Order: sequence, then structure tokens, then C-alpha cells
Amino acid sequence: MARRTLVGALIVSLVIAAALAAAFFFLVDSTQGKASPSECDYLNMEVSDEPHAFIFNYQKDMQYPELPTGCEATAVSTLLRMHGYNVSKTDVADAMPKSDWDFVDCFWGDPYKETGGACMSPCAAATANLFIDDGAEAVAVRSTLGELDLEGALPACVWVTINLEEPRATRTLKGYTCYTPSHCVVVRKIENGTVYCYDPLSGVVDYPLQLFKKRYEQLGSQAVYIEKGVR
Repeated sequence: MARRTLVGALIVSLVIAAALAAAFFFLVDSTQGKASPSECDYLNMEVSDEPHAFIFNYQKDMQYPELPTGCEATAVSTLLRMHGYNVSKTDVADAMPKSDWDFVDCFWGDPYKETGGACMSPCAAATANLFIDDGAEAVAVRSTLGELDLEGALPACVWVTINLEEPRATRTLKGYTCYTPSHCVVVRKIENGTVYCYDPLSGVVDYPLQLFKKRYEQLGSQAVYIEKGVR
């Protein structure tokens, strides 16, 4: 009886050892050459934009986590980087004039806070020009997407809404109306009824032209682009 018990115990031990070994080799094989989920940091991903000799970087060109309400500052820094200026989103956010009431020539609130507001194209253009010293100029315009495209003004920061949601007006100042959820993206090209953007919240995305244009016009047809050799 003792011998049978010993043999049984030995068999059970061998089965357990075999199972553990199989599990170990499965784990080694399944992770070979692959990063575990904890090692996959999407913020380090890069997307090349060859037409503009620019590489979109999620850490540099997405507003979170530093600027929860700083889409304008982030978009402006992306636009500047697309033109070769070494400027960070926090550089732009810090340089923007702040106000507790003016959202046209200043940023309304604090872009570093969830309770921050927004700014319009005049503030964005004036801030961008603080970082340009080679004769170019950031220009704020109120026109149409078609005109911008035909004039070769893209890439450009453009005011729409988050996820192209229906805008709701909050207040008006100096001929500009602030809407919620106001948003600023960088339009890099418009082609075949599609608008291709760098969105500070969503990354590299595209939107249907008709809906994008509708939101753009609802928010006052605002854009900022950089014109070379005008100063």
C-alpha cells in the first residue's frame, strides 16, 4: 500500500511539473519579440507626414495630460513644428496671455486646468508670432475652407468642435462668439471630400468635409496659418 501511495504521489508530482514547464515555455514563446501591454506606451508612437517633412508625435502633439483645455496651444505648437520651429505645447500655453473674461485676444481661464476655457484665432496667431523670427508670420483669417485650400494656406489651425458635435453658444465678445465644446485642430490637407487633421484629443484623424465645414462656419470660420517671408 505504501509503494502504491509513493508511486501515485510521484505521478502527481510529475504531472504538476510538466504543466508548470509547459506554462513557462508558452509564456516565453508568446512574448518573444513582443512588448507586454504595460510596455506598450502609445504616447511614444510617431506618424510621419512626408508632404510637410514632419513627424507627428503623440507626446508632443496631444494636449493631455498637461493641457486638458489647451487644444489651441497644442494645435499652435504642432503648426509651428510643422514649419520647423522647435516649440512645445507648454511653451505656447505659457506664452498665451490669460484673462478671466477675454477669450478673443487672450486665453479665457487656464489651459492647464479642466475648468479652463478657450481662445479665438487672434490670440492664437499673436502667440504663434512670439516664436517666429525668420520673416514669416502667423495670420488669423476668417474665410472658408475652400479658399484656404486654394490659396495654399494649409496646414492651418482651424476652429471646430470636439468630435464635430453640435455647438452651443456661451457668450459673445468683440464680434466673436465662444461655443462649447469648442476645439482647435490642425488641418493638413483636404482631399476627396475628407479633411485630414492632427487633433490634439484624437490624434491623426480624418473627418467628412461637409460636416467639418459646417462646424467650422458655425464657429466663425476661424483659422491660423503661417505665411513665409511677409515681415
